[in-house]
Amino acid sequence: MFSQYFGHYLLNRGLITREQLADALEFQKSVHVKFGVIAIDEGYMTPNQVEAVHLMQKKVDKRFGEIAMELGYLTDEQVQLLVSKLKQNHLFLAQALVDRDYMTIEQFGTALNDYKKEYSLSDD
Repeated sequence: MFSQYFGHYLLNRGLITREQLADALEFQKSVHVKFGVIAIDEGYMTPNQVEAVHLMQKKVDKRFGEIAMELGYLTDEQVQLLVSKLKQNHLFLAQALVDRDYMTIEQFGTALNDYKKEYSLSDD
């Protein structure tokens, strides 16, 4: 989600084109780590539990963490920890934009800092 919002911010500021954003977001998907994979990696869930959550997501419009808590697979504290790990997703967008030569890492860093200031966001 952050990548899409921040990507549109870059687009609206004229730092990248619509085509570059679409390409970078698509490219980013190939390096995106899923919430369930992180939950398995952290030892909080089994692959079968993750699959059960994915199946439930097809039926209800809820986030992975919400469903996992409802099913008793994760605690709120565990979800918050996993969410904090996912908040680095902007790094995947940065990597995609830099890998595609649409921005330099410095340009991305400057734009990210400006975005954080404009929307009163912190690194937390």
